[in-house]
Amino acid sequence: MGIDTVSDLRAITQERLMSCFGKAGAWFYEVARGIDRRPVQPTRQRKSVGTERTFSENLEDRRTMLATLQEMAGQVAGRLQALALAGYTVNIKARFPDFATVTRAHTATETIGNTETIVALLPELLARAVPQGASVRLLGITVSGLVQIQAARRGARQLNLLNRIPDLR
Repeated sequence: MGIDTVSDLRAITQERLMSCFGKAGAWFYEVARGIDRRPVQPTRQRKSVGTERTFSENLEDRRTMLATLQEMAGQVAGRLQALALAGYTVNIKARFPDFATVTRAHTATETIGNTETIVALLPELLARAVPQGASVRLLGITVSGLVQIQAARRGARQLNLLNRIPDLR
């Protein structure tokens, strides 16, 4: 059975799909007809905040790559602040002219949510993602491992262990 398009899938009866795919056949039948009985979940927990940009011409200059990533860091930080979120991991993504894609990440012990903190990580991440002399067709930044800022502040308090040691005199 050659199924290449949704219209090919719509042309097959539910019984035939179920005989080939079991219970999944009923799901294929309905989905091909725009039927989805799952409940709508208008809100869901966000897992990351990011942006990426595909260039009309490949970028070859590292300074331009870094400046572009820095601009994107400001956009991501602004979205994080608007959503009252911060994260622990900064990821960058680079896609090369042959469409090969790499990602590199840095995970911190304290939350990351402002432009300056993200920008400080970019030179190392760019060096790890894009070899010297390589050009890129796409760059992206994502912050993941998200937490609400209020929760992050409560959990990020430095404890003073000396206050916990009993007087041994």
